[in-house]
Amino acid sequence: MPNRIHRNTLDIPLGIYAYCFTQTPVSFPHTLMGIDDEHEVYAIERNGLFAIVSALSLKEFSEDTLDKKMTDMVWIASKAKKHEAVIEFVMTYTSKGCHGPPNGFSQSTFNKGESEGIRKREDKGEERKNSQRTGVLTGHYSIPVVPLRFCTIYKNQETLFQTILPHKEKIINFLNYTTDKAEWSVKIFCDKKIFMDRYNQRKGQSIKIDQTLLLPGEGYLLAKKSTRYVKKH
Repeated sequence: MPNRIHRNTLDIPLGIYAYCFTQTPVSFPHTLMGIDDEHEVYAIERNGLFAIVSALSLKEFSEDTLDKKMTDMVWIASKAKKHEAVIEFVMTYTSKGCHGPPNGFSQSTFNKGESEGIRKREDKGEERKNSQRTGVLTGHYSIPVVPLRFCTIYKNQETLFQTILPHKEKIINFLNYTTDKAEWSVKIFCDKKIFMDRYNQRKGQSIKIDQTLLLPGEGYLLAKKSTRYVKKH
């Protein structure tokens, strides 16, 4: 394992922050810092499964400290972008032995923890939309990963793999299944009036049946609640 942990001069215990799992070995530039902006990102392997991690202070990221930080939306946004940027780096990794960010990404994107779903191509003067989660770029090899939740922290490498290896078969099956696949975000646009008319027509019969089973007034409230839910979502 490369020496990617800064010297702990204050003798503060270091833990492991985990970003994702993959079956593909990935090299990281020395300038790509982890969630704490101090320790570098690197990969550790166990039984053919690579965990993408970085070291961090267990004092700064203790349970009590995180409970307080979770009310700071600026802090959350900054760290969540860093978390996402590392995962996207892995997914858009172009080739073995690569020691820089993939084509189309600037180094500042990772240094600042920024992640963009749309990047501009100045040579063609057009915008090309990329999946924020899959990081699929035309003409590049996309690596399947199992992304982990924000702030997934382990005391050390052993506890990480002790937790994960019992689920190795499911993880490998998922990685194999998602090879050559892309995740898409879908938005549906519709005429609200027409949609609500059609929805109420189809819902009307079931509401009438429900009303026969409810106390007086409950059927009406159920219908209103259903309508509010549709308008909200």
